[in-house]
Amino acid sequence: MSWASLRPGSARETGERLAEVREELAGRLRLLRDLTGRSLRELARDGLVSSSSLSRYFSGQAVPPCATLSHRVRS
Repeated sequence: MSWASLRPGSARETGERLAEVREELAGRLRLLRDLTGRSLRELARDGLVSSSSLSRYFSGQAVPPCATLSHRVRS
């Protein structure tokens, strides 16, 4: 699924698409964590985000703000 596919639609369709995006992002975050071999606590220590927030992002329960993602990508 691509970000471009998030077009206006019914509330149900939008909710379903957002859930897909949240899961895709969580999966990519988990992959990056696995590739680095670092724990959530280690990642939290190096960043501006708490380990509990990271846990929610990695599980797909929450989506990080764009500023958080931008900062982490540049690090």
